[in-house]
Amino acid sequence: MSAFPKFTEYDPLDAISSRHQVLADLIDDYLPAKAKRILKLRYFSKHDQAKVAEMMGISQQRVSTIERNAIKYLAGKVS
Repeated sequence: MSAFPKFTEYDPLDAISSRHQVLADLIDDYLPAKAKRILKLRYFSKHDQAKVAEMMGISQQRVSTIERNAIKYLAGKVS
């Protein structure tokens, strides 16, 4: 019997998956529908702002503003 405790193997993908789930939960719990959609398209589907703007029928500048405000709001929730 070993004097050292047994540790399970660390899988960095599990940590990443867990962080993505936490972010998705924050987005779903705290943001209005338009901001949710923008962040999910930008960060989970990896679309650029111009593509998101086209998909949503709004300007790229509006996407940028909503995205920036949503990120600031969520940052306040986790700090």
